[in-house]
Amino acid sequence: MTGLRVVTFESRMAAAMADLISRHRGTPISAPAMREIPLAENPAALEFARALLAGRIDAVIFLTGVGTRALVQVVESVLPRAEFLAALGRIPTIVRGPKPQAVLRELGVPIALAVPEPNTWREIL
Repeated sequence: MTGLRVVTFESRMAAAMADLISRHRGTPISAPAMREIPLAENPAALEFARALLAGRIDAVIFLTGVGTRALVQVVESVLPRAEFLAALGRIPTIVRGPKPQAVLRELGVPIALAVPEPNTWREIL
């Protein structure tokens, strides 16, 4: 990468990515493509949790580890965490990749299916 200007669209790991590019003698240019903004209240997440507890959800697919953690955080602000996790354990839970898989394992939620690499929508289907 010597002498190349390299654009990185990373947001969460921007500093680490810039360091990696610099170590390979490139010039990093950071242009985050997305920004995560935590919501103090998330009506859609809370409605999902209520529907899950009421037995109106048949299966769930977790796409990201960050999203999985954020969902649990929002839900536990109004519902008992153990109750929510138990409800998740009663339905098939699918993970798109290793990050949501790690979070659900940490939380003790059984995983019905871990989608194989390259972890795209095709493998989910």
